[in-house]
Amino acid sequence: MDLGRSDRAAAVCAEVDAVIEDEIAPIEDRHADALTNPAKKLDEDGRLKDELVRAYRDVVRIAGEHDLLGLHLPEDAGGRGLSFVDLFHVRERVFEHGTGLTRYLTPIAARGPTRLLLELDDAKRRQYLDPLLAGEQTACLG
Repeated sequence: MDLGRSDRAAAVCAEVDAVIEDEIAPIEDRHADALTNPAKKLDEDGRLKDELVRAYRDVVRIAGEHDLLGLHLPEDAGGRGLSFVDLFHVRERVFEHGTGLTRYLTPIAARGPTRLLLELDDAKRRQYLDPLLAGEQTACLG
C-alpha cells in the first residue's frame, strides 16, 4: 500500500494553503491574543467568548465555500471522495499551519458530516447533509 501523498491530496493541500493564507490567517491575526492565551478565550461566565464563536463559524463557513468539509465523503454525496490516506495528508498540512482556527477547515465526525448521513433519503440529505457540507450547520455527537 502506498502511503505517499497522491496528486489529488497534493492539489487539495495547495488549495488549503491558499485558503489559510488568504482567508483564515487574517481571522486568526485579529484574535491572536485569545488564541494564544487560554485565559483570554473565556468570558466571565467561563464560556467561549462570542467573538471566538463567530470566528469559528466564519472558518467553518469558509471551509464549506471551498468544499473542504466533505473531503471524506463520496463525490455522489457532495464530497470529494478522498481516501483515508489522502485525508490524513490534508489534515497533516492543515496542522502544519498550527492549531488555531485552521483545524476547523477539515471534517471531523463529531462536528461535521459523517458517512451515516449517506443512508438518508434525498429529502433528509438535503435537510441535514447539504447544510453541513456548506458550512451552514455543524453537528455534534452525544
